[in-house]
Amino acid sequence: ESLHPCSKSFDTFLDCCRRHPATYGKKCKVEAGRCLACLEEHKGWTAPEPFQYMRFLEYLNVFSEGRQSFDMGPGKFRYTK
Repeated sequence: ESLHPCSKSFDTFLDCCRRHPATYGKKCKVEAGRCLACLEEHKGWTAPEPFQYMRFLEYLNVFSEGRQSFDMGPGKFRYTK
C-alpha cells in the first residue's frame, strides 16, 4: 500500500497543531507552508489500484458459507473437485 507523498508533512503539521492548539496560527506557519507546497507539487497524485484478495481466497476454496463442516451438512458454496 502506497501512501500519499505528503502524508509525512501533513502529520508534522498536525503534530504542531496539537502541540500548540491556542497559537497554531503563529507557531505552525512553516509546517503549514511545507504541507501546502507538497500538496501543490503532488496535485495529480492518485492512489494505486488496490490488490484484490477475494479471487485468490475463492481459488483456495476458503469459503464455506452456512455450515462450518461437511459433518453438519454442505455450505452454500460447493466447490467442484
